[in-house]
Amino acid sequence: MLTERGPVTATAGKASQATVTLAEVAAVAGVPVPETGERLSDEQLVVVLRHLRYREDPPLSYRQAVAAFREAGFVGGEERIRRTWGELMSRDDATEAEKAAEDSETSHTNDDANADEEDEEEAGPRS
Repeated sequence: MLTERGPVTATAGKASQATVTLAEVAAVAGVPVPETGERLSDEQLVVVLRHLRYREDPPLSYRQAVAAFREAGFVGGEERIRRTWGELMSRDDATEAEKAAEDSETSHTNDDANADEEDEEEAGPRS
């Protein structure tokens, strides 16, 4: 059973050492803490699925997350959960792609700066 003070527990995978509670994820998302046995808003469903996916290392698969969702006592239709899961994965993929692009851009910027410094060193002092 879920309380505002504690995380939902699961049996799959190993719990992350820095486990974030469902209440903390909800607070960051700005939504009321999802309660088991009650219909969840779309935002609460995203919070629960994100929490279930990433509280374990490695992250849970869709099937593992749905099993943990049901085991914890949350209520939601299969189609709604599947659609929300897909949206969550799409957002996460987009975020990872943005991070990779930023890292690549930073790397290229550093490479360009290093190349400029090397060019200046080879050119010698300016008069």
